[in-house]
Amino acid sequence: MQYLLANDAWLLPNQNVSEDCLFLNIYIPRTLKKSNRKAVMIWIHGGGFTAGQGMLCDASYLSIEGDVIVVTINYRLGLFGFLSKIDDSAPGNFGLWDQHLAIKWVKENIADYGGDPNNITLFGESAGGYSVGMHIVSHMSRGLFHRAILESGTTLSPRALVTNALQVARRLGKFLNCTNSFVNTDSKLLISCLRTISAEDIQERTSDALRHESGVLSLINNIGPVMDGHFLDDFPENIIKNVTSLGRVVFDSVDLMAGTNNAEGGLFYFSLLGFQKQFQFNMSNGIPTEIVCSLIANSFARDFYQNNSAVQAAICHRYSVNDSSTADFLKEQGRQALNVYADMFFVAPTQETLVAHACRSKRKTYQYLFSKQPLYPWIQERPRWLVGANHAGELPFVFGLDAMYKPSVPKTKDEMNLSKLMMRYWTNFAKTGDPNGPLVTSWKEFSDETRYYLNLSINSRTMTDLWPDRLKLWLEDIPDILKQGRLSNDGFINLDTRPGRLKGIVNTVKKEKVFQFRRVPYAKPPIGELRFSLPVPSGNWANMLDATQFGPSCIQYLIPNDAWLLPNQNISEDCLFLNIYIPRALCNSNKKAVMIWIHGGGYEAGQGMLFDASYLSLEGDVIVVTINYRLGLFGFLSTMDDSAPGNFGLWDQHLAIKWVKENIADYGGDPNNITIFGESAGGHSVGMHIISPESKGLFQRAISESGTTLIPSAFVTNALQVAQRLGQILNCTNSSIQMETRSLIACLRARPAKDILEKTSVATRDESDVLNLKSSIGPVVDGIFIDDFPENTIKNKSSKGREVFDSVDLMAGTNNDEGGIFYFTLLQLQKQYQFNLSEGMPTRLLCGVIADSFTSVLFQNISAVRTAICDKYTVTDTSRADFLEEQGRQTLNIVTDISFAAPTRATLAAHASESKRKTYQYLFSKLPLYPWIQERPSWLKGANHAGELPFVFGLDAMYKPSASKTTEEIGLSKLIMTYWTNYAKTGDPNGARLPQWDEFSNLKRHYMNLSLDSRTMTDLWPDRMKLWLEDIPDILSRSKRSTEKAPISSGVSWSLHMSATLTFVIIAFI
Repeated sequence: MQYLLANDAWLLPNQNVSEDCLFLNIYIPRTLKKSNRKAVMIWIHGGGFTAGQGMLCDASYLSIEGDVIVVTINYRLGLFGFLSKIDDSAPGNFGLWDQHLAIKWVKENIADYGGDPNNITLFGESAGGYSVGMHIVSHMSRGLFHRAILESGTTLSPRALVTNALQVARRLGKFLNCTNSFVNTDSKLLISCLRTISAEDIQERTSDALRHESGVLSLINNIGPVMDGHFLDDFPENIIKNVTSLGRVVFDSVDLMAGTNNAEGGLFYFSLLGFQKQFQFNMSNGIPTEIVCSLIANSFARDFYQNNSAVQAAICHRYSVNDSSTADFLKEQGRQALNVYADMFFVAPTQETLVAHACRSKRKTYQYLFSKQPLYPWIQERPRWLVGANHAGELPFVFGLDAMYKPSVPKTKDEMNLSKLMMRYWTNFAKTGDPNGPLVTSWKEFSDETRYYLNLSINSRTMTDLWPDRLKLWLEDIPDILKQGRLSNDGFINLDTRPGRLKGIVNTVKKEKVFQFRRVPYAKPPIGELRFSLPVPSGNWANMLDATQFGPSCIQYLIPNDAWLLPNQNISEDCLFLNIYIPRALCNSNKKAVMIWIHGGGYEAGQGMLFDASYLSLEGDVIVVTINYRLGLFGFLSTMDDSAPGNFGLWDQHLAIKWVKENIADYGGDPNNITIFGESAGGHSVGMHIISPESKGLFQRAISESGTTLIPSAFVTNALQVAQRLGQILNCTNSSIQMETRSLIACLRARPAKDILEKTSVATRDESDVLNLKSSIGPVVDGIFIDDFPENTIKNKSSKGREVFDSVDLMAGTNNDEGGIFYFTLLQLQKQYQFNLSEGMPTRLLCGVIADSFTSVLFQNISAVRTAICDKYTVTDTSRADFLEEQGRQTLNIVTDISFAAPTRATLAAHASESKRKTYQYLFSKLPLYPWIQERPSWLKGANHAGELPFVFGLDAMYKPSASKTTEEIGLSKLIMTYWTNYAKTGDPNGARLPQWDEFSNLKRHYMNLSLDSRTMTDLWPDRMKLWLEDIPDILSRSKRSTEKAPISSGVSWSLHMSATLTFVIIAFI
């Protein structure tokens, strides 16, 4: 039942109208065989939910061209199909239920006609496209069809749902004397009354019930679907956002093609015709700017944006033609005016629907733009200045020109070919979910990153990112305007993930969005019985998780002058959180590479939130995750047995990596492309993960910055003594004799955290270690996470840890003045040894104190080792003006070499010798204008420990706002971020227009010197490395002190043989 207008007879050829109309038509090509199992396409016609008929679209040509079965259907229209009281008396959506039943009928019966009930595609245009959009988010549709094509109408259009249905029903009742007033009447009585009224009377009074206020341009739709709580159990945007909803399950289960025509706004032409006299303009000449700003923009802002004046201004600004002097000004302004309508109701919702589908669904997603102006337009009345394909302009090309053009209309060869092409695309998609095939132009899939679409015209081709400036207004700018004034940041973002729903923030960095989710728990709070225990997964959360603020840092010493290095002074044992940085778009189909950052701090200090990964994520288009882990004795106390096996901080990191592996897909990350990276103790942690059997399959790449696998003195060898000493200090035992470990740990768990923190320095102090060369806080060989010393794991090619080591790409490097970190230790020796560190260092300090301490603590006091160190680093020319300064630099090089450079070289050599994955080495040698560790002598010229960090995360992220940044430093930072993120994506740091970085091998030992003149060099510091990797091992060998006989407490590692003749030693200070 519908209105019949005389001039629409050719659009509605079947002028026989009736309430008894629920029929369908089946088109079967060539042969009628039940065994054919042809793909099936169900057509839902358009007409604004008030007009249309299934038989209008003769599907004969389409069915033959694609060898598919096509079914066209009728469904109730107008108030017969969509009147609603929003309750059980008339829930509404009867027209959608008609369509649903027709689809179900086809599913159950089409096999009798030779169709495949397991290969059904819905397709529709305009209101038919809206309808298809409703079916793909309705939980009632589950299993009924497999694909959907939305033509010029989609799920998320603001006109798709009616919001004033109750008022319309009451108004109709008044006009038909079912009630005498607008007051609420009993729903059942009203509907009972309306059922007794003749269909002709209801049809006649429909326009009165729907009429808008005179003289007002209203854009609100009064007839159509409603959110009834049954067929549509929520608003479509909510269904799509809720990844656990049954409607979203349907949405994700189908292949989707959607598109629009390039002049959809022509439909709006009819709405504006009636305002020519009131606003004194002539549509045939074009549309003046005043109409765009005063009528159109005002109406859109009023009807859809709470009359927001800023939205009105934004629409006016975007669609105003600035140059009024051109001859076709009014015509161009007319085209832009109609684009407002096209973009808001068709193009932007289509893009939004496609992004939502591509972001999560594992099925295929395609976008098209139909841009051929037909020689015989389907909607014929239009101004001459409207160039392009009007609304419904694609229909004759989808069903065939012979089916849809009048017989008298000439058809060109170009149009016939375009029609055949489109019929093939549509039917190929219906058969397989892929429109491509022989004899058609390649049509690439849509994704949020590429946004490919097929421009359907005489020269059809795939293009990228349809009308980005226009769509930005509707999908970004206007939402931002609506958020202004009520958000402290740029905005909030809600996300549904498998563990639960959470609210993050949206920040703008360099005019681009970065989505941040902070304080995301990956483990239960390690308190009570979980103190000194392996972490326990956090599990799911029931309520909305506030992920807008950073969580506390793990408990540690807080030093006032370190506040800028440790900005989060809120510390707690309940600290096992991670922070996620996502650049540009939150889309879980993007499958962006993921980088997990492990901070340094000697296993005693640091925090994940210190490192704002916004700039790094944007520069490389990667997701970055920063984590907290337990520090100090909370993270690394060990009784070397089951009571407290230790390595809790490493287990925290492991669980965080595992959490990312399992959940990052919900944030748009690729769980099969994860890189772990860290610096100092974080770099050493990375080194532990790449040799742990527990790490198998968790990540693909690793970057160790100034800390790496083969740093044996980072291992604690007196862990049990430290635990017992702490117990004695905290009155868990009254003597220094060994206490039963379970009782000791039970007692320590009962002590306040602040007491443990306060007494840590006393429990870990070693008076015999003058220069603090041995660590009492850090990893231990626990037999589980670290099942052997790293050098033994790597040496044993059949070990599970070596298997992990060989399975990952590895990048590792150091800074050229790492030894600057030793400066703070040397400061305390000035008075005792009578020297001024600001002037440099005397040779007697090198040979009499430094070399002596290293040898006695780490090399069993072998005098030949002491002599070799002294000889290598002594400056022989005492006459040079900067003698003390140069001697200072050489002395600090001992720390650089023994603690960082030599272990890094050894780790890289071990990796390159056996692994089939890539190996890269770098040296960072740029002295920052604003050093990360600021206190240093003026004579220390290179990059100190941690000096690379601002360049890795971005100077804007790490420098204080007041610090100046040079163009050269900014360029170097961009280069390093690009190297790091390229490597994270592919395992290769190289890329277009970057200095070539050659792989490290034991033959060439290439490394990248990262400086203002970055370039690949060969064999870093060969003489210095020879001392530690060849000469000292030879001395030890001659002294007949092999690895197997050396006491573990010595902290010495030798015995990793790279070949039959090469033995090297790595000793570490960290």
